[in-house]
Amino acid sequence: MPPGSPTLAAYMTITNSGESEIRITGVSSTASRSTELHEVKMEENLMTMRELPELVILPGQTVELKQGSMHLMLIGVNQSLQEGDEVEIQFELQDLPAISITVPVRKEI
Repeated sequence: MPPGSPTLAAYMTITNSGESEIRITGVSSTASRSTELHEVKMEENLMTMRELPELVILPGQTVELKQGSMHLMLIGVNQSLQEGDEVEIQFELQDLPAISITVPVRKEI
């Protein structure tokens, strides 16, 4: 985490191995005031970033949250994080129970 930075990005790969679509309708973390799903796109020769209201993952589909594409933003980070620490992230799902995962803190990739 860069000194003084209140915002972090999280990257991961999510695979839907089920037979029904999964809709991620919200994201949260105890490590930040707010956690949002964002998408980076090139529009009229400008790189833009916007919050996505949900992420749909079809059966058998794998979605990569990565730099320069879709990713999570942890906004208002409320603790000092060092490489090797872990952060819990919770995904709110439509019509399914929420899922919590623990992700490692790494240096920028």
